[in-house]
Amino acid sequence: MMKRRRIVKLALTASVAGSLLVPALVYTQVTGQVLNPRLRQSYPSLSAAVAAAAANDTLLVSGTLSGTNAILDSATDTLPAGLKIVAGRGLRGTLRVTSQANCVGNVILNVSNRQGPVLIQGLTLVVPDECTGIYSDGAVSNGAPLTVRGVLIQRAAATASINGIFLYDEFDGPFLIEQNVIQSTGTTGGFVDGTGILVDGDGANPITATVRGNRVGQAGATTEDGIYIEDVPTGSDVVVERNIVDGGNQSGSLAGIWVDDSDGVIVRRNTVRNIVATAAAGDGVWDFRSRIPQHPGAAERHREQ
Repeated sequence: MMKRRRIVKLALTASVAGSLLVPALVYTQVTGQVLNPRLRQSYPSLSAAVAAAAANDTLLVSGTLSGTNAILDSATDTLPAGLKIVAGRGLRGTLRVTSQANCVGNVILNVSNRQGPVLIQGLTLVVPDECTGIYSDGAVSNGAPLTVRGVLIQRAAATASINGIFLYDEFDGPFLIEQNVIQSTGTTGGFVDGTGILVDGDGANPITATVRGNRVGQAGATTEDGIYIEDVPTGSDVVVERNIVDGGNQSGSLAGIWVDDSDGVIVRRNTVRNIVATAAAGDGVWDFRSRIPQHPGAAERHREQ
């Protein structure tokens, strides 16, 4: 009798444990889906998942979403305040777009239309020619905070020219661009500038932004501009620190860190290397205080400030 009771008790314990564990396994093992744990619902596209989300929801991207399933369009997708779009545990969530025709407005993730702070973390973006990975326009965002952390951005083809992370005419914030890897961008082509990370202020309203611990560029591949800061007005607080920019020893690599028409910008403890261009102002590091370009030549150059 005692033995039978033990068996029943063990079976009940296993059943309870299973009821707790199975949902977690389901949410982390389904691939090619966007999962909302609060709703216990999965979606085939990122746009559909955002449409169903509420404030402070987390969306888990598991496996690979391709083509239009990987796109967010600012005109149709409103991101609720506190939304987190992250890679599912144990599965690197990948947004793969190989055709420019699938980039709405030449962008994969247009997160301009957000109602409050938004986090994008841990994803892989595969970006086709003449497209931008992550984009925010201050005219639409109204300066709402944005964090982009731990994102890997790759070109869909070795000949592609792309932008990585673009903040355009932004203000307020804060914006945190941290620990991302942008392998290379190529050079100027069509609608893009071959820029890894852009922080573009609106020239009138102060902006708070930190660009920290990112890696832009790699050996043997071209990145035209690593990190580009411009139109940051007086009263702003923009810090560019502990980044590594590699021009790849390619002739199309023009600037490691470029700061232009800005005030309130601190650049410190960055490494810029393998910038070989000699014809364009801004080769290597553009000194935002004196506006005098530095010329590191082919040799590796470390700049600390």
